[in-house]
Amino acid sequence: MIHYIVYGITIAMYISAFVILNKLESRKAKKILKIGSCITACDMFLSFIFLKFFPTKIDFYIKEPFYSFWIGMLFFIILFIPLYYIRFIKITYYGIKLQDTIRKYVVLVLVPSLVMLYFGSDFGFVYINEMNVWVILLVLANFLTIKQLWKKLIRLDILFKMLGTKRYLKAFFITFIIQVIHVGIPEEYFFRVFLIGCLLPLGDVAAVIISSLIFGIGHIFFLRKSQDYLLSYSQSIIYHTSIGIFLGTLWIKFPCLWIQALLHAFFNSLLLVYSFGKQMFFSEKSK
Repeated sequence: MIHYIVYGITIAMYISAFVILNKLESRKAKKILKIGSCITACDMFLSFIFLKFFPTKIDFYIKEPFYSFWIGMLFFIILFIPLYYIRFIKITYYGIKLQDTIRKYVVLVLVPSLVMLYFGSDFGFVYINEMNVWVILLVLANFLTIKQLWKKLIRLDILFKMLGTKRYLKAFFITFIIQVIHVGIPEEYFFRVFLIGCLLPLGDVAAVIISSLIFGIGHIFFLRKSQDYLLSYSQSIIYHTSIGIFLGTLWIKFPCLWIQALLHAFFNSLLLVYSFGKQMFFSEKSK
């Protein structure tokens, strides 16, 4: 029964997101719709292939998954937002607040680790490596296909002309390293390792979808800083929930925390290199 409820909620959220974006007239809404459609189509297709034709290879378990899940989520809600607003470190690196990175590691890594430790869960997932080179190449091909489909929308061609090959690669490398540290490791640890580990008793697909919905909805708070609620909600579903489903499927079929964190960071870098590269270009011009 729980599976049908999860599927119904997910389908309803996707339909509502696409309907909202179709009705909004702003250029940003149209851009989100086009990019989000590419991400959703590519990620859902490959997720289906992985779920249909490959066995689940998670060989660790979280003890007391029900209590672990709710304790982890409780601390996520209680700590994440307050730590965002209480400023205690003013250091930034490449536009990222050091405090935000510390907050992520406290809430997304330290807290779930303490919860798992308390219940005596196995930490063997740190050493699991079921990933292989063919899967990595397939994932990279998927990400690059998405990039090709929306490269004109995020104007990567203009950025490349502005920076040239050497500076473009430098911008991408810096963006990638930042994404590994600030996003890849903490988010994969919490949303894939911890949440899916807690939700696996519900079944593979339900665990992936529920953790991905939480992953997507969790981004609304940050998207809301630069746009309204309707855009934030829609973008969180067709961007973040879609990539969450793909990464969640990847985790249960080919678990390897460290490679997964790198792949997550690589995908983010494809999308975010434009804003960082543009910032780097104008910073150099002003000197």
